[in-house]
Amino acid sequence: MKVLFVASECAPVVKVGGLADVVGGLPKALRKQGVEVLIVIPRYGVVEIKSIKYTLKSIKVSYDGKDEEVKIYRTKLLNTDIDLYLLDNSTYLSSGSVYGDKSAVGSDLDFDRFSFFSKAVVEFLKLENEKLKINTIHCHDWHTSWIPLIAKKENINIKTLLTIHNLGRMYQGNCALDIAEKLGLSMSDIKFIPEINSNTSQMCAAKNQNERINILLQGIANADLINTVSPEYAKEILTSEYDEGLQEGLMAVKEKIYGVLNGIDYAVWDPRTDDKITSKFPSPDSNFQSTIEAKRKNKINLLNSVFALPPTSSCFLSAPVFGMITRVTEQKGFDILLPALESILPNFDIKVIILGLGDKTYEQKTKNLEQKFPKKLKFLDRFDDDIAHLIYAGSDFLLVPSRFEPCGLTQLIAMRYGTLPLVRKTGGLANSVEEGVTGFMFGDYAAKALRDKMEEAISVFQVSQIAMEKMINHAMRKDFSWEKTAGEYVALYNQLSAV
Repeated sequence: MKVLFVASECAPVVKVGGLADVVGGLPKALRKQGVEVLIVIPRYGVVEIKSIKYTLKSIKVSYDGKDEEVKIYRTKLLNTDIDLYLLDNSTYLSSGSVYGDKSAVGSDLDFDRFSFFSKAVVEFLKLENEKLKINTIHCHDWHTSWIPLIAKKENINIKTLLTIHNLGRMYQGNCALDIAEKLGLSMSDIKFIPEINSNTSQMCAAKNQNERINILLQGIANADLINTVSPEYAKEILTSEYDEGLQEGLMAVKEKIYGVLNGIDYAVWDPRTDDKITSKFPSPDSNFQSTIEAKRKNKINLLNSVFALPPTSSCFLSAPVFGMITRVTEQKGFDILLPALESILPNFDIKVIILGLGDKTYEQKTKNLEQKFPKKLKFLDRFDDDIAHLIYAGSDFLLVPSRFEPCGLTQLIAMRYGTLPLVRKTGGLANSVEEGVTGFMFGDYAAKALRDKMEEAISVFQVSQIAMEKMINHAMRKDFSWEKTAGEYVALYNQLSAV
C-alpha cells in the first residue's frame, strides 16, 4: 500500500503548528506497519535546497491562464527512508514565509499559493503515478482541499482521505470566486454553503456568499473519506455548537466521517533522553520516586529560569506550578482564563507560566495581569521550543481550557513528562484525559468552572502527595505514541481500497 501525504507543513523541515508534527510523525509509524508513505509540501523560500537532490524533470502547471514551471525536488525525511518531495515555483510557492500572514488562517497570497500547489500535486501524479502507484492521497486541512475535486476532474483514479485538523471559521480557506477560474473549474463544480434561511437543501448562489468560496467545503464534499483528529471532535462537528457554519455540508457526508486521536513522536518527546531539560527521567522500571525527584529538579530549574529567583528549592516546591503552551486566542480559552486567574492569583500561592503568541488584545490583557501579579504570573510572548520542554518537565499542571479542541498535543506531551493536564471536556481533550486519574477536567465553558477546577487541583497538590504521585504515574503510563494511532489510519486506507 502506498499513501501520498499532502500538506502545508512537515516537521522538521518546516513547522508553524501542530499540523507539521502530525505530517512529520505519523508516516514513520505507518512505515512500521507496512505502509509506504511519500510526503509532498511546497518548497518555501525559508527551506534550504542546497542539500536536496533534484531528481525529476520540471513540469508545467496551468494556472490563471499561464503555464507555470514547477521543479520537483526529492529528499528524505530526517533520519528515515521516507521520500519527501518539495514543489518549487517562484511565482506562488517559493517566495516569502510559510504563510502569507504568518499563520495557517489564510490570506489572498495563501489562497493562490495553496490552490496552485493543489493543482501542481495533481499534475505531479499525472506524470509520475504510473511509476509511483499511489493508492491513497491523504490531504490535510483546507490547504489541500482542492485536490479531491481536481483529481476527479482530471480522471485521477486514486482514493482521497481528508483530515480536518481544525474546522474553525478562520481555518476554512474562504477565498474569492476567481480562484475557481484560475484553476480551470466552473461554478457548477463548486459547492457553496446553503442559505441560512433556505427551506431546501440546494446549494445557494455565489452572490449569497459575498462572492467567496470555502475551500475546506470542497474537500468535505469531494473526498472519499474524512477524518478529524479525535473521535469526540468527529461527533462535535455535526452539531450546531461546533459545525462552524458547515453543518449542511458535513451532514451530507456524515457516514464518511471518522475520528482518530492524534499521537506524538515519542522519539522527540522522551523525558529519558531529552537534552533540553535539566534532569532526565529514569527508565519506567526504575523506582518511581526517582521520577518524582527528576520532576522536582526540573521544577526548580524552570522557576529559576523564568522568575529569576534564587534556587531555594523548599520555597519552589511548596507552590504548584501551572504551565500553558498555546496560541493566545479565544479558542484556547483566554476569555475565561484571564478572569479565572484574576480571581485566583490573589488568594493562592501558585505560579503560572504562559508561553505563546496570538491575538494582540489577549496578549496585552495577559501582560496587564502579569504586571499586577509579577511574582506569580509570567507571560513569555513568543514561541520557544527550549522553554516549552522546560515547562512540560517542570510544571505540576498544564492548563488547556479550550473553547473547542480538535485534538490537542500539549496535554499528550504533558502526561509523557508527568505533568497533569487541567482541561475542558471537549474534542480530543475529552478523549485523552481521565478526570481524577490522569488529570483534571471541567465541563462548562465559564471562568468559574475553570477557577473551581484549578482550586481542586491546588487542593490535591497541597493535601495529598500520594494522590498526586498516583495520578502522575497513571499519566506517564498512557500510550499516545503514533504507533498506536497508525493502525486506525491503516484501517481507513484499507476501507478506501475496498470501495
